[in-house]
Amino acid sequence: MKTVIKRTLPLNLNCYDLFKYEYSGEIKDENGCLKYAIENGELIIENIKVLKQRIGTGKKLINKVKEIAIENNLPISFYAYPQDETITDDELQKFFTSQGFDLHPDDVDGRLYLNKIF
Repeated sequence: MKTVIKRTLPLNLNCYDLFKYEYSGEIKDENGCLKYAIENGELIIENIKVLKQRIGTGKKLINKVKEIAIENNLPISFYAYPQDETITDDELQKFFTSQGFDLHPDDVDGRLYLNKIF
């Protein structure tokens, strides 16, 4: 299975977009995708979508984004919400902790995660 890393910067920027993100990108494979942005010295995972769960796609996407974070010496952060009814909050928390993420020290609702890769 080949994972494609697509890094994009919009060509038609407006004033709002200039301040929204320094950089954004997308990692895709045939079973899912992960969208991320780089802002204020951190890599922010915006969305992970997996079509068929529990076959390793989420782990592969997370590993690819970790590579980008390591290359750029950036911590990773994100808010975790289940994509649909096929995964519970508890299962999501177990998945992200198994991938090396911890709740952010400023977290108040059990959804803000952080991973300092470097």
